[in-house]
Amino acid sequence: MAVRALLRDEVSDYKSIRLRALSVDPQAFCSTHERESAFDETTWKGRLTSFDGRPGTVFVEEIDHELLAMLGVGCTPERGQAMIWGMWVDPVARRRGSARRLLDAAFGWSSRQGLTSLTLDVLPQSSAAIALYHSVGFTESPLNDADAAEITMSAPVIRGAENRRP
Repeated sequence: MAVRALLRDEVSDYKSIRLRALSVDPQAFCSTHERESAFDETTWKGRLTSFDGRPGTVFVEEIDHELLAMLGVGCTPERGQAMIWGMWVDPVARRRGSARRLLDAAFGWSSRQGLTSLTLDVLPQSSAAIALYHSVGFTESPLNDADAAEITMSAPVIRGAENRRP
């Protein structure tokens, strides 16, 4: 098991795992397999290496030469903040620490970028994901609307900390 950032020329690997995630767990994302299948190569490349035109990356976990988990992270327009997006773990790899390892990678990347906080959005019905995020230091935003489609959570980035777990 190894978490690593996908390289710019690994677009086909990114496209493969992202489309698989959208097929297996379509309710977990604010997108669809149909929509993203229509993306051109430039769009895929852009999503792999940036976040809305700002620095970003996609981490994956490879188990036995197969990509089984992914997480995107990128700088937001808000000073000092990064956002986690598109986190997914294949059902065969769940409950084995992949999500924590991906989150550790996101915290490490954010620290190296000099950022001070990480945010993410999660569906309210995703109780296992919410519990995981709480366990690594995320808290729910006090500005969350009770009727919102997603819950926003945030956590501080500890500078120089590669392993973020409290």
